[in-house]
Amino acid sequence: IASLVASMALLVTARSLSWRPSLDFLALRINFLDIGLQPAIGALASLVLMIGMLLTWDNAIPSIFRRETLHPLLALLTAGLVLLQPGLLLTLLALLLLFVLFYNRPALGLMLTLLWAPFYLFPLQLFQYAFPLSEVLILLTALAWGARQLVWQARRYKDGSKSPAPAKRPRRLHALDIALLAWLCFGLIAVNWSAHSGPALTELRVLFLEPMLFYLVFRSEVRDSRTRILLVDALLTAGLLVALIGLWLFFRGDGVITAEGGVRRLVSVYGSPNNAALFLGRCLPFALAWALPGSRGIRRWLAFVVFALLLLALLLTQSAGALFLGLPLSLAVMLFLQWRRRALLPLLGLAVAGALGTVFALGSSPRFARLLDFSSGTVFIRLRVWQSALAMLLDDPLRGLGLDQFLYAYRDTWILPDAWREPNLSHPHNILFDFWLRLGLAGPLILLSLLAAFWRSALRAYRVASTHGSRVLLAGSMGSMVSLVAHGLVDNSVYVHDLVYVFVLLLGLVANVAEEEQTPVPERDLW
Repeated sequence: IASLVASMALLVTARSLSWRPSLDFLALRINFLDIGLQPAIGALASLVLMIGMLLTWDNAIPSIFRRETLHPLLALLTAGLVLLQPGLLLTLLALLLLFVLFYNRPALGLMLTLLWAPFYLFPLQLFQYAFPLSEVLILLTALAWGARQLVWQARRYKDGSKSPAPAKRPRRLHALDIALLAWLCFGLIAVNWSAHSGPALTELRVLFLEPMLFYLVFRSEVRDSRTRILLVDALLTAGLLVALIGLWLFFRGDGVITAEGGVRRLVSVYGSPNNAALFLGRCLPFALAWALPGSRGIRRWLAFVVFALLLLALLLTQSAGALFLGLPLSLAVMLFLQWRRRALLPLLGLAVAGALGTVFALGSSPRFARLLDFSSGTVFIRLRVWQSALAMLLDDPLRGLGLDQFLYAYRDTWILPDAWREPNLSHPHNILFDFWLRLGLAGPLILLSLLAAFWRSALRAYRVASTHGSRVLLAGSMGSMVSLVAHGLVDNSVYVHDLVYVFVLLLGLVANVAEEEQTPVPERDLW
């Protein structure tokens, strides 16, 4: 209060002072300094331009590397070489090659980040530290993109601000941009009241700053439909790899979790079947969007095969949240977007099939039979965790806990006595509680703002989309977002290494497509 009163007094007093002589004095000094700095700025701009010329394909790179089809393959092979860690020198040389590739094609870095995001449990060893490869790739991409912007600014300076931008910039800030920026700002603020600063700073870097870099590069560079489709293809490839590895391990009898009644659950590259289900549930809607009528040629048949494999792997995870919430609701949204009012019969068929499948699963599977038991098992633990999360919020509703603090608060203080069998839970298994406990009261407000801006833009853009590719990307994004929210009601949602990149990808896709489809929205309602 004292600081606020003093600041107001300062502003009131400052209005009565004569500022003109001081401003004139400073202007003369700045002009003098500007004249002296001009040669230094010109020399620096020339140096930056020279480096930029050395990094571009058409100046200092052999002609074989200028082939468009070679870039993704070369980037993929180089990233694989980095993951194999053949030695420090070769790893650094491979990273340098990736930097050059990303400088010329920033979207390649985003594609590889998505491709390797599910493999965050298999880190890359650099010196004394270990990082997921996707984290190294997004930082390298952001560095290359920053160098690209610096070269462009230097070229503008040398050419008298007449040089074209390296990529088409957004016309204006989208509502999703503002909401996501607020999400990052409150993440920075929440670190200050996090009791355990180490985990909080790590989460700030991995789950806030680096995904925001992904979103920034995406919004700046991914300005055409073809590149957006390639990014979604990278996500589907990652999902296909997760599914194939999981199926291979499952049928070999390795890498599975044994649940109630000896039921085996697919795990794939994760430590939990639920994590595999969360990622596969994000990928399925995009595969289905390409497989539905409207797509033509080999892409549709490939999408159908990918969808079948993803669906099989998802079923074998036996994740209740995915099978009873995320999957059916996302499928319902996809069918409605495809056929509108004609989707009534397919939706009724889906509802009947889901009801029959639920009754059969509850009656015959030991895994799902316990879902009706509120005195023990998974549902009991979920209810107790939500009770503890609510108690945490009531204790400090304004600030919550801070970043990545739930494990320590729950295990050490807030766990209920009859929930002692599972003390090591790192999140509250509910998307609203998760945002609130991490970011304070601003968390659920930001979440609702993001969802409102997402659905408003996605539905409007879908109604006026001029190409089939845009409609597929928008439909897949909406189906994936439904899966995120529905499954997130009972499990994790955003704050996992792979899921957060899918989250910002969905927001970026809708923002860029909505910006591209600037046609006025017709008065006819979507429904």
